[in-house]
Amino acid sequence: MQDQRRNHRPSRREVLTGMGMGILGLAGGGWLTHQANAAQQNAPLPIIPNVVQAAPRTIISSSGIRMHAIQTGFVAVKSAHRDYNGIEALRLPAIATDTRWTAWMPIMTWVIEHPTGIIVVDTGETSNIMEPDYTNCDPITHFIYQNNLRFVVSPADELAAQMQMLNLPPDEVKTVVQTHLHSDHVGNMSAFPNATFYVPQADYPASNGTLPCHYPANFAPQFAAFREAPFPGFGQGLALTGDGDVWIVPTPGHSLGHQSVLFMDDNLSFLFAGDVAFDEGQLVSGGYGGIVADVALTQATLANIREYASERPMVFLPSHDPNSTNRFEDQEPAAV
Repeated sequence: MQDQRRNHRPSRREVLTGMGMGILGLAGGGWLTHQANAAQQNAPLPIIPNVVQAAPRTIISSSGIRMHAIQTGFVAVKSAHRDYNGIEALRLPAIATDTRWTAWMPIMTWVIEHPTGIIVVDTGETSNIMEPDYTNCDPITHFIYQNNLRFVVSPADELAAQMQMLNLPPDEVKTVVQTHLHSDHVGNMSAFPNATFYVPQADYPASNGTLPCHYPANFAPQFAAFREAPFPGFGQGLALTGDGDVWIVPTPGHSLGHQSVLFMDDNLSFLFAGDVAFDEGQLVSGGYGGIVADVALTQATLANIREYASERPMVFLPSHDPNSTNRFEDQEPAAV
């Protein structure tokens, strides 16, 4: 055993983890610990007064496609995580030292009952996130999640449980599209054993906020091979259906490989937009949160979406916008 340890060469991830934790300790010291403690004192309480888990919303498009908006619990983040207007290089320190928190935001997932098979967009969060050691398998992720995010998710909130209540057996799902691989979008993946998973190649197998230790056993996702697409704005896409009404489109920025799902109905489109923005206001203004992998890519993606929405009416549905479900149910186009 001693020889094996002596000959072990640390991986790049192990080296970066050690360096990161060391730098945090040396640079921040007691001040960073004090800021983290202050932030936790201001964190929203797990008991949510006047806020309740929304029941699934169901609509039928003009072409007869049934779709569902399903909330899988709540998340709260630092204010600088959601909205940031400062110096770009200071985005992450601003989040780490912020003592202000957002209100509770929904964690939305979307289900399209397409004639060719059920399509799920993101699998939401798992109630296991409430366990203190759930993120322990990755030290950096654990540090970030323990100090910068708060969740309220019960077993009944999980996507698979709610789909069963809608008489949509998870084992009948044909396709799952993960917009990106952050924890609140990839919980419950193991509940869809017969689905083909499409994940962003640039984000796989690991990225900030990703927990590869919780991927399903023998996880073998597909990567979207984008080609020229016959619609404005995005320029590229991957058709998921033979009649070309459901597409994966590239929307990088929040993560380097972030992708969204575009459903084109007869006269109205729906963009299931993951974390492209935190709400429709950011789409219109071009604003963004502090937790983006690339600011320039984020701004370009928002411009592409505005271009599409200016030429074709489109309902904009980011995952954490409290008004997404109302716009979904009312089939209300984005005001760009």
